[in-house]
Amino acid sequence: GEYFGFSIESGLATIVDAEAKDDFVKFIDEFENKGNDTNLYDDYFNALFIENAKNNPKYQSEEGDWINWTVPATEFKAPIFQVGFGEGIYPAYFGYNEKGEIVGFEALLRWQPPEGSVRLPHTVAEAFKDYELATKISDAMQTRVFTDIAQWLSQGITVPPISINAAPVEFLRDDFAERMLARLHLHQIPTHLVELEITEYILGDRGSELVARALTLLKNAGVRIALDDFGTGHSSFTDLRDYPVDCLKIDMSFVQRMTHERAILAIVKAMCQLGTDLALDIVAEGIETQEQRTALITAGCRIGQGYLFGRAMPAAAVVQLLTPPGACT
Repeated sequence: GEYFGFSIESGLATIVDAEAKDDFVKFIDEFENKGNDTNLYDDYFNALFIENAKNNPKYQSEEGDWINWTVPATEFKAPIFQVGFGEGIYPAYFGYNEKGEIVGFEALLRWQPPEGSVRLPHTVAEAFKDYELATKISDAMQTRVFTDIAQWLSQGITVPPISINAAPVEFLRDDFAERMLARLHLHQIPTHLVELEITEYILGDRGSELVARALTLLKNAGVRIALDDFGTGHSSFTDLRDYPVDCLKIDMSFVQRMTHERAILAIVKAMCQLGTDLALDIVAEGIETQEQRTALITAGCRIGQGYLFGRAMPAAAVVQLLTPPGACT
C-alpha cells in the first residue's frame, strides 16, 4: 500500500469533493483496462492525470492551490485522503451561560495549518463527508479535549460538561461508541462530563440504526446526548421518543428572528414547553443581544450560548475562568 499522488500545495487543498474522487477512480479504471499495471507506472499515471486535471477548477482550493490528496496504490476503488493537519487541530471552548454563570462548554474545531491563519469548521466542511478524514479529525479533537479535561481535573478544577460534535459519516462503521468510551477510559474522564452533540440530520440518514445503537450505548454509559440545530431539518417528535436525547439546542436562526417575527417566537416557546414536558434541557444558540436573552428567558429557555456572553476561548483561558480567585493552578 505505498502512496502515490501529485505533490501540490498544502493547506485546505487536502479536501476534494466526491465528484473529483469519482473522476480519479474512473481514470484509474481506464488506465487498468488498457492492460497497464498502475503499480509500475505511478509516475507516468500521476503526470498524465495532472495534465488532464490541471485546468479544472474543481481540483483547486478556494485560494487556487492544487488539491493535495493521495491514493494508496493497492486501494484504487476506495481512495483515502492523506491528512496533514493532525497536529494543527485544537479545540476552542464556547461557553454555555445560565444566570450569568458558565454551566458548560462546546468544544469547537480549530485548525492551524503550518502556514496561514487559523481555519474554522466551515472551511473544512467537505472533510466531514469522508469517513477516513472525519474519523481522523474526530480522533484528534477528542484526544485534545479529553487531555484538557484530564489536566483540569488533576489541578482540582471543577469541570462542567464539555460538548463534542460528531459528523453523520462517523457512524457508518459500527464502533463509534466503543471507540469514544475507550478513549474516555484511557484519559480517566468521568462520562458525565462529556456530551455528544449531533445534528438532527443524523437521525434521518442512512444507517440510522447504527446511530441509535451508538447513542444508546453512550447514554447507558453516562454520556449526555444533545440534538443540535433542532427545528431546521426533518426530525420529528417521534425522534425525541426513539432516541436517547438529553438536550435540544435551538438553532441561532430562530433566535435571531424571534424578536421581530411572532410565528418564530411561537415556535421557540413551543420548543421550550416541549423540553419541559419531556424533561430535556433547552439551550439557545447565537444570542447576541439582551433583547434576545430576555425573550428567551420569558419563553422558558434559561441556558444560552452566543457572543452576548463571550467568544470561544483556548484551554488556558478556560482554566483562568474556572479557577476560583486566589486559588493556585
